[in-house]
Amino acid sequence: MRTVLLLFLFCSVASTLFSQCASNATSTADEDIFNVTFGTLNNSSTCGTTGGAGSSLNLYSNYTGVSAPNVAQCASVAFSVQIGTCGGNYSNAVAIFIDWNADLDWADAGETVYVSAASTSGPHTETGFINIPAGASLGNKRMRVVNVETGTPSSITACGTYTWGETEDYLINVTSGGALTYTSCTTTQIISGLVPKCASNRQIIGVQVVMGAGCSANLTQFQLGAGASTNLVTDVSRIRIYYTGTSNMFATTNEFVIGGTIPVGAANTINGSQGLVSGTNYFWIAYDMNPAALTGNLIDGSCTQLTIAAVNRIPTTTNPAGNGTISLCQGPGGVSTGLETWLRADIGVTGVTPITAWTNQQTSGTAVIVNGSPNLNNTATSYNYNPYVDFIAPVGTLANGLAANRQFLRFSGYTGISALNFTTLFYAFQLTDLTRVDTHIGTVDGITYSAGPANGTLHGFNFGGSAAIHTSGYDLDFGAGSPANTWQRNGINIAHDANHSSTKHILSANCQTGGNTGLNTLLGGQIDDGSLTFLGHFRDWRGPVAEIIGFSTAITATERQRIDSYIATKYGITLTANYLSTSGSTIFTTAAPYNNNIIGIGRDDAEAMTQKQSHNNDDLVRIYLNSLAATNAANAGSFASDISYVMTGATTGSMCATAASNAEMP
Repeated sequence: MRTVLLLFLFCSVASTLFSQCASNATSTADEDIFNVTFGTLNNSSTCGTTGGAGSSLNLYSNYTGVSAPNVAQCASVAFSVQIGTCGGNYSNAVAIFIDWNADLDWADAGETVYVSAASTSGPHTETGFINIPAGASLGNKRMRVVNVETGTPSSITACGTYTWGETEDYLINVTSGGALTYTSCTTTQIISGLVPKCASNRQIIGVQVVMGAGCSANLTQFQLGAGASTNLVTDVSRIRIYYTGTSNMFATTNEFVIGGTIPVGAANTINGSQGLVSGTNYFWIAYDMNPAALTGNLIDGSCTQLTIAAVNRIPTTTNPAGNGTISLCQGPGGVSTGLETWLRADIGVTGVTPITAWTNQQTSGTAVIVNGSPNLNNTATSYNYNPYVDFIAPVGTLANGLAANRQFLRFSGYTGISALNFTTLFYAFQLTDLTRVDTHIGTVDGITYSAGPANGTLHGFNFGGSAAIHTSGYDLDFGAGSPANTWQRNGINIAHDANHSSTKHILSANCQTGGNTGLNTLLGGQIDDGSLTFLGHFRDWRGPVAEIIGFSTAITATERQRIDSYIATKYGITLTANYLSTSGSTIFTTAAPYNNNIIGIGRDDAEAMTQKQSHNNDDLVRIYLNSLAATNAANAGSFASDISYVMTGATTGSMCATAASNAEMP
């Protein structure tokens, strides 16, 4: 009865004395706080000592009478909390709370200043640093240190009772941090090489501002120049400035002027406000390019002056050496608008056996992570002298019957049912094992029988005993009932549940009007558990993959035809529709009888293609520049002009030594 009476008395007195909520243990046993340091504060206690008025031995200690340490706004203050025991040793954790705005609670943002990362069994000491906010009000502030016997540190609160542990209250004195002192600033070059004229947020220069001790200072103005730019006003649609604090990693999350600034000339004054911190502050000058920019023009930037705390500062370097050159907006078929994913086996692949990375050639697109150990084949000629990535697994099973050595591609940052939306997809590939009837070309890894994303996934399917491309029940946007032009193989309409082909081909899926589908993996990747093994037929891809292309916005029928033409010319695949260049001009008319075994060579800069040698799939006919080489990349020939093609088709009739046949020339 005495213990209960003392507890009620303590709660009442604590609330009256300190005008803040009470916090205390209800058992005197086990862990207690033995020492707290914070700046110049250093207070020790034992199982037999306690604080001032309102304290209760081993439950709560009031140390607000201890001299408060002076801590300046914006300072980083070291602390330590030593935990001892007055009984047994159990898992315990620490939390620290500071009432920065002196409103008599610890409920405001930022007032939980420390929580143990994990629980620790028995006596130990926890250390770290606490940053004093620039906006903390001046004067004495209450700091509460709470130790609780718990396995969940995040459950510790500033108020209320708990069974084992101790709470200690202190005062700290927040003093003015004063103005930050200016140290230096400079400009560094970022841009070099080619800059596509469709690029957004393309980094040009960096500006670093170094500030010394103190608390606050604002940068309110940039004066930016054109550097070596040929024509900044016509080639750039917007100048953007981003701030990343003391991080030297570019990011677009904190813009100096929301929405950017339209350039008015070679010199541009841009006003805004950004608070600075002690140390090196990183700013980034980026451009949104004008799609009408002139290719070949130079692009650059400079920083001639900054205004910091109402004082104009001249960077040590205002116009660093270097520049970029404006280039075409490259994309398959010359289509760059909405291009999200562009994977090419002839560029951006790291490693060979196995590959470890496959770089998205759309620089603003989402990065791709390689799972498993697919191999790069850069010696075979079957893909028209171009390399391909060979997905050879899964091979065998684990003890539980699930797939071993799984190989697929995952979009970085997307797991479960989170997904990227696509409207159109193109694959240059082949499935070498049609008995694996549930192979996927893309999916959402977290989809199951009972739950999944609203618009589903591009599933594999068992159709007539062989692997099929899709089941309409999972994704209506890619065609229940197979409306015309939704699914195509080599440019020819196919059903949504058509069997996969075991030969090299182009497979494309084009969403119906206004639709899109969410994917977070390509070539398989769905969760593999006991209910989804599908009689041992695993869902990951097996076979060569030369190219994968995905758009997040709708493309036109002509753009689709141009992309088909690009893939077909590059990999030696015959189409039924006419072949188009990136400019839309016809480079081969597929009229009978010369509409078989169509191959060609060509250069088309807008799609980054230089195909210098080509051959029929049976290798009886070859066409090439210079001298035939082992691979397309090894061919030393070159085209003098952009959009240059030589194409040939065949009747597939016999070539006999007659006067008529001898007169034929490609």
